[in-house]
Amino acid sequence: MARHWVPFLPLRCAAAALSVAALLIVDACAPPLPPSASVAPVESSDKTKALTRSAQAPTYNLELVSGIPNPLSGARLAIHKTDILKIEGWAVDGSAHDQAGGVEVRVDGKPYQAQYGNNRPDVATAYHVPSYQKSGFILALPASQVGTGKHTLSIRVISHDSKSYFEGVTVSFEVT
Repeated sequence: MARHWVPFLPLRCAAAALSVAALLIVDACAPPLPPSASVAPVESSDKTKALTRSAQAPTYNLELVSGIPNPLSGARLAIHKTDILKIEGWAVDGSAHDQAGGVEVRVDGKPYQAQYGNNRPDVATAYHVPSYQKSGFILALPASQVGTGKHTLSIRVISHDSKSYFEGVTVSFEVT
């Protein structure tokens, strides 16, 4: 009787697909934002003004700007004035190997405090650092608050000890 060996590749692919599906389910389980008409204007908060800027690059990923993936790729980011400017990603204090002290999003230089500490098991797993589990951030503000025209945004990652911050790259977007 002949034996047939079945390669394990399909099993590994299936496991990888399940892992990706689990990450998508975690993201899909996040509470949806209300329509733009019900999002209140966001107050500016300059938490990093009194902090020292670190010369090191931040450890973060700006994943979505208003549903547009990979905004750091240089692709054109256009948002309608009635939409919500929703900025999502994750950030950690890479030098301390711990959670960041917070995340500040700067729109045209104006600072806004992002909600920080959202569940990101994928980041903790990828870096093998359990404290990165709560490293997600999100900021949502009405695009009308920013106004029509061309704008910039950048991310400031506050150090774990809240004594300094790491400055991210600047991304351009347009509100039409």
